[in-house]
Amino acid sequence: MPGGIQLTRAEGIGIVVAVLLGASAGAVDIIAYLQFDHVFVANMTGNTVLFASDVVALQFPKAVNHLLPIVTFLAGVVTARIAVIQFDQPRWPKLGVCLILISGLWAIIAVLVPNLGSVLIPVLAFSLGAQNATLPRIEKIPVNTAFITGNLEKLGEVIASVLQKPVDRDDRLKIWAVASIWIAYALGAAAGASAAMHIGRHSLLLPAGILCFCAAFAFATHFREK
Repeated sequence: MPGGIQLTRAEGIGIVVAVLLGASAGAVDIIAYLQFDHVFVANMTGNTVLFASDVVALQFPKAVNHLLPIVTFLAGVVTARIAVIQFDQPRWPKLGVCLILISGLWAIIAVLVPNLGSVLIPVLAFSLGAQNATLPRIEKIPVNTAFITGNLEKLGEVIASVLQKPVDRDDRLKIWAVASIWIAYALGAAAGASAAMHIGRHSLLLPAGILCFCAAFAFATHFREK
């Protein structure tokens, strides 16, 4: 294993799922940006900046387009946190995995049914917000599937920690896991950009397929044992 880390089975599953979700988030973000009037699905920082720019430029229809996914992303977070506190288990919430599957299936349906395209971005933003809120970590591995800046913050915190004390297994695991998610996000964005240039909106089938696979993989390898 990287860095001499011996992973448990649960940690290995967690890293695979986290990396795949990172790749999917990178792909869906760049595809939405390139194919849906420069709107992000996961990058709410980008949407906020573009919203403010549109307001200053008096381009109010564009401002609404950038504000709507912010609102639905936040609604997804709030809804998911309320639901997971009341109904779900904290470590591997089935609700979060169900939302991964729903996000993937919704993207596939919306791409294949043209009339649903107008609500694709807001619903995907809601799903990703809910997904991120219900899967903050998998076992001991921190996961931000739609908030890559948060992963960089976690990486910085771990680096600061290891500069002040001997590096232990948990530190090495966190550094490797968080760095892997960031790399996966970048690679997913590269693949998404290439797909968007060649097949347009149908390129959303790429991250949608990854999401569906992640959900099936998590249920097959983890929940089956519960």
